[in-house]
Amino acid sequence: MAAKCVCSFEQICVPSLDLRTRNLCGSILRLTPASFSYILADIISTVEFDHTGDYLATGDKGGRVVLFERNEGKKCCEYKFHAEFQSHEPEFDYLKSLEIEEKINKINWCRRQNSSHFLLSTNGARAAE
Repeated sequence: MAAKCVCSFEQICVPSLDLRTRNLCGSILRLTPASFSYILADIISTVEFDHTGDYLATGDKGGRVVLFERNEGKKCCEYKFHAEFQSHEPEFDYLKSLEIEEKINKINWCRRQNSSHFLLSTNGARAAE
């Protein structure tokens, strides 16, 4: 059963807020359960640096792994987008009668043997390379 918001727009967004902020609050109130699940899928569930600190991998509740590379041109520690891939999909374990969610629980970088980068990610049920 989907949760229902019983608050009105005025109760959540103070009338004195600017129009842009009020529109944003109104958009949030109009979220459907389907669109809300997309927002939940974007929540980061794990973060892991490689052994050098030059690469950063994040995993989210939607089963995606996003890789970032250190931006050498900056004095401060800044990372730029490098790659993204879908690591896990939701599955059903018929033997245990359990639904296995796609959420990434852990990322582990493998030691480099050449110029390639390898990592393992797990959703609690299996590891994907």
